[in-house]
Amino acid sequence: MEEQLMRRAELEGIRTRADEISAHISDAHQKLGAILTVQEKLPSILDCTATIGRDIEQLETRMNGVRRTESDLAELEQRLEALVSASREHHAAIAERTTQLEALTEELNRGGSAPGTSFVADLCACRRSIRKPPPAWPRRKTS
Repeated sequence: MEEQLMRRAELEGIRTRADEISAHISDAHQKLGAILTVQEKLPSILDCTATIGRDIEQLETRMNGVRRTESDLAELEQRLEALVSASREHHAAIAERTTQLEALTEELNRGGSAPGTSFVADLCACRRSIRKPPPAWPRRKTS
């Protein structure tokens, strides 16, 4: 009888151990199922990640283009301001020279025809001397 009781106790221990192993196997099956589900989703997640990476690169390229455009605009603004300033200076110089010419014209008109005529004659003489062709240079003989 004692032997039978020992066998029953031993059998009970084996049943308990078998139940524990069964529970572990069931838990492992559940974890394996979860891993398989994640593995099935992984390729689509990787594709989405790659797409997002390309989108980020394109946006970064666009942002660099915008930054470059802003710097180009700033440079163009500076050049435009310089041109406007130079234009104003030229306009002032032209206005000053126009005033001087008007004063000279008025002075010539007031001075009578004799000084004006001599002035015009001097200008014509200068013009003629400028238009004279230069003297002919002697040509070298080539053999």
